[in-house]
Amino acid sequence: MFIEKSGFKNLKIIDSTGFSRLYEIYVGGDSLIENHDLIPTFVLNSFQRGIEHNAWINLSNLSCKSTNATLTLELSKEMQFVSSITTPTLIDGNKITWQMDNFLGKTAIKLKLKVLQSAPLDSILCVKISALPTENDHSPQNNVKVYKGRVTGSYDPNDKKAYPEGICPVSYILKNEKLEYTIRFQNIGTASARKVLITDPIDPAHDINTVEVLAASHLYYLLKSGNNLEFHFNDIDLPSLSQDSALSNGFVVFSIYPKQDSIYPLPSYNYAYITFDENESIFTNGVYYTFVDSIPNYEYESAYSCQSEIFILNGIEYARDTVFIRENTAFDGCKIIEKVNIALLKEKLSIKSENGLLSCAEYFDNYLWIDCKDNSRQFATTDSTFAPPYTGEFKVVAFDGDCKWQSECTSFTVSTKDINESVIKIFPNPSVNGELHLTSYNSELLNIDLSSLDGKNINANVLENSNYDWTIKVSQSGIFILRITTINGTVNKLVKIMY
Repeated sequence: MFIEKSGFKNLKIIDSTGFSRLYEIYVGGDSLIENHDLIPTFVLNSFQRGIEHNAWINLSNLSCKSTNATLTLELSKEMQFVSSITTPTLIDGNKITWQMDNFLGKTAIKLKLKVLQSAPLDSILCVKISALPTENDHSPQNNVKVYKGRVTGSYDPNDKKAYPEGICPVSYILKNEKLEYTIRFQNIGTASARKVLITDPIDPAHDINTVEVLAASHLYYLLKSGNNLEFHFNDIDLPSLSQDSALSNGFVVFSIYPKQDSIYPLPSYNYAYITFDENESIFTNGVYYTFVDSIPNYEYESAYSCQSEIFILNGIEYARDTVFIRENTAFDGCKIIEKVNIALLKEKLSIKSENGLLSCAEYFDNYLWIDCKDNSRQFATTDSTFAPPYTGEFKVVAFDGDCKWQSECTSFTVSTKDINESVIKIFPNPSVNGELHLTSYNSELLNIDLSSLDGKNINANVLENSNYDWTIKVSQSGIFILRITTINGTVNKLVKIMY
């Protein structure tokens, strides 16, 4: 019987009594391919360190045209090639090569590999397989594959793995990507298993009609029941782990495409369960994918430019041209990688002093005027002009968005004519309990003298609440002259004390 294209076919069987039964069976091969089509796959029992493990490399040429094939296996430095039933053509460190002339059909190379005891637990090891030539290959995109495994101390021998690895924690995969599933099983019972059944409930996000079996460790037949794939390994006589560790393993590898013309993103969750003889089924781990039209791009560049000398980003000040990488996490768990470029034109900010005011450019959002001798004295304003309350040196910091300018220090002098009674407040006056409060609105207080009208000094206790707020306590009643000296000049006031 000639089948033009692989896939599931309806098979009707009629016995001698006329009883019929319809099966949906899988038929492999594809006779319509004109050129060679090399497809390598790799299966390793475990990445458990310190132990030799069985591994299989499967190579298929699903066409009717042979080719001289070169199959290469490249191992991580933490792994070691031990042996192979098929003798390699060349061994160069951890790079092993087999040459296969006039290759057609399928072949399986069984070998032993070891994960070195020095491999860190939970680290990721890579195994690369390649099948050449890719020139004139029907589908060269599947000729080179990199498989990854996590180093363990122990493992579950019945599992399911997927290739390629999805991107980000949600495992993004393009909707037109061919997926490769490997189901591994091992008889860890106490006797040989006469038959093994692998049931894979294919998630509806997959197109079950695109299934293609790539490799299997033993003879099998495949049935489809609804959305379930059933791999039947009858008369397998699989020895137990205690009987023969090497031969107690098995596997099947198949490919499948996501369902097309769906609403994306489309999540999928796939697992399998394995039944040895009539024993209770063993469930594998689940494999999660999210099928999408396009992979989200979380790598981008950001450019910031300021005419100023300083740029503020997330509370950090940058005073020179800078390029750096910063990372964050997106809502789907993907890593965001941003390349930040900061360019500063370093325009200077200058201050003018005239008419009793300091001033600078007017086009900024906010201003902060600062005493150069005491940076803790700051005066925030939205105005580009500032009347300093005392003589000193001042600078201004101006903000426009995230850009920051800072001037040099400029001297400013408050003339004595500006020190008058209007800027000094004394209360209560008269005082009925001998206590006066003195507040200066724009000049720092330096000293206070109290004298009688005839010029005699009067004792007074002075409590400095701040540089601009003092309390005076006088122990006798009368009318006195209060001489107030500030940083900008002196003023005299008459005060009356009563008891």
